[in-house]
Amino acid sequence: MEADAEFPRFLQRPAGYALGLRIVLPGAQARRALERAAHKLSGVVSIFGSRPAMQSAVALETMGRNRHLPHAEEVLAQLKGQMEALAEALGGLRQETCPTS
Repeated sequence: MEADAEFPRFLQRPAGYALGLRIVLPGAQARRALERAAHKLSGVVSIFGSRPAMQSAVALETMGRNRHLPHAEEVLAQLKGQMEALAEALGGLRQETCPTS
């Protein structure tokens, strides 16, 4: 599964995934690139059970597939906040389960 391969990179920079989507929005092949990137991200965040982030990623994927991007920036901003919240939760979980000596 593609999401499994992305899992270690996601743990290192979860918020970076949402920012990476911003890069594909303005390009000539933006719609297809957005669809692929958002699909990958939705798979990765689904591992963590982050329903809001997954829903936002799926919304962006659908926008790319349907070639209809008028609200992409707004959804991307929501996704960025959701990814930051997820990163914070994962950081707290990491500290709880893997305390430093």
